[in-house]
Amino acid sequence: PASSDGQRAWATAMCSSRPFRLPARAEGRGGRTAFVPFLDMANHAASPNCEVQGAGGAPGAFEAVALVATRSLDAGEEALISYGGTATHAALFSGFGFAPAESRSD
Repeated sequence: PASSDGQRAWATAMCSSRPFRLPARAEGRGGRTAFVPFLDMANHAASPNCEVQGAGGAPGAFEAVALVATRSLDAGEEALISYGGTATHAALFSGFGFAPAESRSD
């Protein structure tokens, strides 16, 4: 069946704001973009305490994706990732629909 304008708008929003750019594999292949259910709900921080890692699978692909702490976390501490370490506020707003509260000149 044909999709409505609303359905196409929703799909476009999901495809532009929900996927993750996974890191490049050790064998030198470029990073991959993937939808990772629930992991895309992790909040952004300029100084994150976790990172998204891919593991296993064929060359250029990942069999599994995980949220991995980069330091010990206290019980109840929120797991935070970076949506782009060098991204401007404008890029974060355009790509993910938010601008961090930290003040910056962009």
